[in-house]
Amino acid sequence: MSKRLLKSFLASRLLLLVFLLATLPMLPAVGFAEEPPMQWNTLTPEQQQVLQRFESQWGTFPEERKKRLLAGAERWLQATPQQRDTMKQRFSTWKNLPEDKKQLLRNKFQEFKSLSPEEQARIRKRYQWYKDLSPDKKQQLRERWNNMTPEQKHKAKQRIRQRYKNLSPQQKRALQRRRQAR
Repeated sequence: MSKRLLKSFLASRLLLLVFLLATLPMLPAVGFAEEPPMQWNTLTPEQQQVLQRFESQWGTFPEERKKRLLAGAERWLQATPQQRDTMKQRFSTWKNLPEDKKQLLRNKFQEFKSLSPEEQARIRKRYQWYKDLSPDKKQQLRERWNNMTPEQKHKAKQRIRQRYKNLSPQQKRALQRRRQAR
């Protein structure tokens, strides 16, 4: 009798499992539901003012684009007047670039985003070092680089890579610590 009871119990559990699996698509996806589309009238008046040129197209944009535009509007609203001037200047520069240059920059940005956070930080730090140089020093570096032939540039890059390869692990760590301290 206990075997029969066990079989009956297992059969009922199996039937319940089959029923649940069959009705699963009909259940509301609690926690998995997509967010409702972002409507123009849900934006704040400040956001609407910043994004006003997109109002007529807003309903046709994919949600991801709406989120990016909204994030940009928020950055604009939080920016100081000086930061806004810089943003306007950068946007104007971007707008006037030829499409092939824009694509090159997009590719470089994607390449940068694919780097490890440590490598991104190293590059940012190195860029900040360059930005902090005096205009004369920057000009000297640019002239020196620009006066090199492609072969010289290639050899310079190879020498730098080779020097790094030849460093001992301790020297590499010391170099990294120096880079981080800049």
